[in-house]
Amino acid sequence: MGLTTNKRKARAGSLLLIACFLFFACSNPTGASNSAGEAVITVSLGGGASRSVGFFEDNIADWGDFVFDLKLTPVSGGNVISEPKYAASTATATVTPGVWHIALDINRSVGTTTTPYAHGFVQQTISAGTNNITIPMGRPGGPHTIIFNINGGTGDTPSSATGKTILPFNSDFSHPTDTFDGWSPNADGSGGTFAPGSSYTPDGITTTLYARWVPLSLNSLTLVSGIGGSAPLTPIDPYTFTIVIGGFINNTDAQNVVLVIDPVPGLSFSGHEALGSASSGTKTFSVEVSFNNTGTTAVSSHVNINMSGVTGYPSGYTYTGGNSSAGTTVINGLSTSDAIPVSVTNIRNFNLFLTDTNTRATRLTRHYQLTQDIPSTALRTDLTGINTWVAIGVDGFPFTGSFDGNNHTITGLTIDLPGVVDQGMFGRIARNGTDSTTGVVKDFGLLGGSVRGHNIVGYIVAYSDYGFVENCYATGDVIGNSFVGGIVGVNNRGTVQYCYITGDVTGENIVGGVVGSNTLFGIVQNCYTTGEVRSVSSSAAAVGGVVGGNNGTVQNCYAIGNITSNSTIGGVVGQNTGGGTVQNCYATGEIRGSYSFVGGIAGELGTVQNCVALNPTITRTAATGGTAFGRVIGNINWTTYINNHARDDMTFNGISVATTSDPNGIHGADLAVDGTVPLISVFSPANGWNTAVWNVPGGTFFPGDPLPTLLNMPGAPQNPILPP
Repeated sequence: MGLTTNKRKARAGSLLLIACFLFFACSNPTGASNSAGEAVITVSLGGGASRSVGFFEDNIADWGDFVFDLKLTPVSGGNVISEPKYAASTATATVTPGVWHIALDINRSVGTTTTPYAHGFVQQTISAGTNNITIPMGRPGGPHTIIFNINGGTGDTPSSATGKTILPFNSDFSHPTDTFDGWSPNADGSGGTFAPGSSYTPDGITTTLYARWVPLSLNSLTLVSGIGGSAPLTPIDPYTFTIVIGGFINNTDAQNVVLVIDPVPGLSFSGHEALGSASSGTKTFSVEVSFNNTGTTAVSSHVNINMSGVTGYPSGYTYTGGNSSAGTTVINGLSTSDAIPVSVTNIRNFNLFLTDTNTRATRLTRHYQLTQDIPSTALRTDLTGINTWVAIGVDGFPFTGSFDGNNHTITGLTIDLPGVVDQGMFGRIARNGTDSTTGVVKDFGLLGGSVRGHNIVGYIVAYSDYGFVENCYATGDVIGNSFVGGIVGVNNRGTVQYCYITGDVTGENIVGGVVGSNTLFGIVQNCYTTGEVRSVSSSAAAVGGVVGGNNGTVQNCYAIGNITSNSTIGGVVGQNTGGGTVQNCYATGEIRGSYSFVGGIAGELGTVQNCVALNPTITRTAATGGTAFGRVIGNINWTTYINNHARDDMTFNGISVATTSDPNGIHGADLAVDGTVPLISVFSPANGWNTAVWNVPGGTFFPGDPLPTLLNMPGAPQNPILPP
């Protein structure tokens, strides 16, 4: 390798270094070995006794006085390599391939004095093979000047700088087709790049730095994570999906970037236009899809949600991620086959959804289904932890859809509003015209909890207008004033069947274990109660074990709890008015009246047929003035009684009742309870007791023995027995 110069140049020149990068197959001039991934650079002066360095305007006769100092510094960091050698020797350094800052110092030693003679540097990419490296050289001195050349750009060229300086940005110049990439020591961009804003010190001589231009290439934004699969969308629960956009050079570039979501009639989107910076080069959008209450006719059972693009990114970016879409099932509740699921996760939203006064009109017409048991912890509570269920449906806005419990339970539903009417899980339900699928509440149980309201109170439904309540049960207590029922407060022209309650029912007027008031030919059938039914009013009327006031049909029911009231009280029905009928029912609880119209089955009026009064005692506490008592019916007037029975040991105020055995009288036919009369002889098909409805045990009438139970009932097993 040799030192080459151009003779007699004025104050400037070049030192040409020929460098060989040695890998495994290369020889090593120094005899040293090099490891994998390394290169050996060897730099030496040429032979000859005399060398002329014309641009220094000196003739050097003897290079033996000079020290050749080669220093290599990796641009990307790492160890500096310094190899000082006398000029007659060879300078060798082992390096890794990459971009290196190569500096050459020539120092002259005379005696004990060493003075700088010449200096030069270059930034060069070292690669495999033979490289010709030219190092510009200059005499020491300074400070040295930096000249900026915008290298084909347009605009204002930055002013020259002397000594250490901060390299400028391209705020005042540009290129028509390329983008600015920094400053380079060579016009063609070779020799590495110095970043704008970095500190730079000229090394040796006046240095020219050239603007480095690279072809304009937009930064590509990509779709890191798309919509993916989607859960069913319902009016109760918004559906949320996540989209991640990546490729941001810096996080602030994402500030105004938003998603383009194709519109879907009937649905609204939020979160896709959220402003905010990225994190680690990506921006995450959480997009919520919800019904927008503008109608559902345009929403089919299956829709496609599509993110079709990205907007708002700054210049220098392009979006190449394409679209992202996913089909989702829309369950809008417009039919029973498309019922909206209600679960642990959305039971609170279900209650809020149907009681929002601004949007309840259309929501109350839809169909819902319970998909799992609901624990009390899933229900709405106030700050003290008390459940705050709001009755669904009010006067003027009844629930006209359907609620199918799918034989699940809800635990701890509690309402405590003693001054508010229409209280229950459902406040008011109604059939929509002749559509029998509407106004339906069925197939679930309410465990624990309680309901307290003013007038018209029922644990399941407060008021049913032509509605249908089936296979429902409750285990908590119900409290109110008038029209209070354990399952339904008022059943107006509707049907209540296969229902029961084990809790106590307390009110003042028209109180029933299952239904408070059964009016306008309503039907209550296949129901039973086991708790107490009582009135706390001194002027109460119409209190019954199954129904308080009846103007419809009560059939195939039984009550085994005690019944307490002032007057018009019966073991099954309190007041049986007009065309009211009670048939194929029995009662076993004690009847505790204060005044008149006290009966083991009904207090007064209407028709009572094929019923069995198994009450051990009837008590009337009024000392004088009270009238109308009977083992089966309390009032003899305006009442029809057909084929009824009563236990022969029933007492009235503690005294055995001396009556005439008459199945068509107010006291009914005598029924011995000493184990001599088979149950089936009374509870027989011949007497209207349907074996498809009743399970009649094979035993006899004897205290402590089981009594007939209803078939196809929900919830817990039944265990009625004949009391002593």
